[in-house]
Amino acid sequence: MSAFETVMAGANIGMSVLQSAQQRKAQMQAAEAQAQSQTEALNRAQADATAERAQRLDRALAARRAGFAGAGVSADGSGAAILAGMTTETADAAAREAARFDAARSDVRLGLATKQRLSLLDRNASYWDTAKRSYALGRQLWPNV
Repeated sequence: MSAFETVMAGANIGMSVLQSAQQRKAQMQAAEAQAQSQTEALNRAQADATAERAQRLDRALAARRAGFAGAGVSADGSGAAILAGMTTETADAAAREAARFDAARSDVRLGLATKQRLSLLDRNASYWDTAKRSYALGRQLWPNV
């Protein structure tokens, strides 16, 4: 192998490592941006659902109070218990919905962590491949060593 071929082979190995690292970095940045976007979308959806639920509860409570007033029943005693029950049911539904949103955000984080782990494994495999290629180049340069 001539000196020029040796230099070119070494440069090729170096460029390959650099390109692989740049590709992995770009892929991870894209994955992180996608995860951030998904998390923000989930946060917005949860905020919208919470606001809508609060509005529905307010309307239902107002309608129930109006029904009590129209029937000449006060909102004390059993009427208050009915209103409290409606509020409790809504709070329970909100807690279940919050748990679903938390699970969805967890799935997004888990997906990103999996991509990061696979990227790390890919990087290690790339380094191992580079080491093998460098060793082979060294054996060609110095066969008697």
